[in-house]
Amino acid sequence: MFHVKEVKNADQRNDWINTGLILGIVFAIGAVTFALQNSVLVTVAYASWQHDSSLALVLLVAFGLGAIIAGLVSTPSMIKAQWAVARLRR
Repeated sequence: MFHVKEVKNADQRNDWINTGLILGIVFAIGAVTFALQNSVLVTVAYASWQHDSSLALVLLVAFGLGAIIAGLVSTPSMIKAQWAVARLRR
């Protein structure tokens, strides 16, 4: 379970947001660079479905879907934590 760290002022909260944003951008640039260096043709097969595409596209789609799924999975716990913090502040 995640522990919600209470930030004392808005400046500290903005610093955390900016740090996360910068790390996310650096990670995305690294993922795109890695994908562009791997441009060979690959076949993706699932059950009876089969598709030929460049490895770069497959990697970028997999990265994007992973980010979307991670965001969707973490959203309920983030909302619950925000509600708990709001309740405690009342």
